[in-house]
Amino acid sequence: MAYVPVNQTRGSQLERPGERKKAKRISAGRANAGLTHIAGEMFVAAELAKRGYSVSLTMGNAKAVDLFAEREGHAICVQVKAIARKKNVGWPLPLEKKKIVAGVLYVCVVLNEIDAPPTYYVLQPEEVLRRGKWYQTRAILNVGDAKQFEGAWHLIGHALRKLDPLDLSRPKA
Repeated sequence: MAYVPVNQTRGSQLERPGERKKAKRISAGRANAGLTHIAGEMFVAAELAKRGYSVSLTMGNAKAVDLFAEREGHAICVQVKAIARKKNVGWPLPLEKKKIVAGVLYVCVVLNEIDAPPTYYVLQPEEVLRRGKWYQTRAILNVGDAKQFEGAWHLIGHALRKLDPLDLSRPKA
């Protein structure tokens, strides 16, 4: 039996023909959340490519890693968190702390207004755990005015240098 979308703005709920379910109401800001995240991933991928990394995007909704960045045979996993404006409370985090994985770098993006470039904050998972706030129904990361993370792309290269190379004869940088 075929299913059809109930809510055309998101297409996430399905119903059988003949059934009638009330569509969930979604705020205008939340309706664009998926687009905000995809835009954030693309901006981060572009920034990494500008810096000489080969970048691959992962596909799917419930993924633990958004991007792989590779250079000189070493790869690092990158998780992207994106918000439209800085006035938002912060970046949403998973409710379970165990989903903040060691070795995965986090790039938090503020898309900003259309004519302004995005702002990037690069954090190691330990910082995400330290700065995240976990509540009953949600978790939020707020970096506040921590300028040391803004544009800290060097952390990507630093994390790659710490990895053990596949070729053990190759010296670490």
